[in-house]
Amino acid sequence: QRREAFRLLQAYSDRFALTWDISPPALVARERARQEMQAKVAGVLGSGELFTAWMRGDGADYGRTVEFVARQGLPASAALAVLQIKDDLTLRRLELSAGEALSPAALEARRALVEQTRQRLLGVLGAAGMQAAGPDVLGWLPPPK
Repeated sequence: QRREAFRLLQAYSDRFALTWDISPPALVARERARQEMQAKVAGVLGSGELFTAWMRGDGADYGRTVEFVARQGLPASAALAVLQIKDDLTLRRLELSAGEALSPAALEARRALVEQTRQRLLGVLGAAGMQAAGPDVLGWLPPPK
């Protein structure tokens, strides 16, 4: 299982590690590929300790989110749900950036996306959890406008 997970990571790294194209379409492609790789790794490793270790190695966000969710008395699955919401927001914001410039419609789409994301998080964390979550947990979420 671990070897297959690392093969997936290696294929992603081979494709994007030495890429300096930061144009919006390139960033969309990279983020889509990262999310696809992550989903495949989850399928290979399952939802147990191997995947938890993998996610901890992917960056500090997972660990901080797991600790926060535990402090709030929420199920452990809430941490993955929060990170999925973050990934969805990231990809959609990149897609919007790759599209129209800062037209009124594009700005409204971004505002609506942030509000939709807040509502999804509210469904996972609850009102108390949303209030308790500081920038170490939800620092990636733009402020409401």
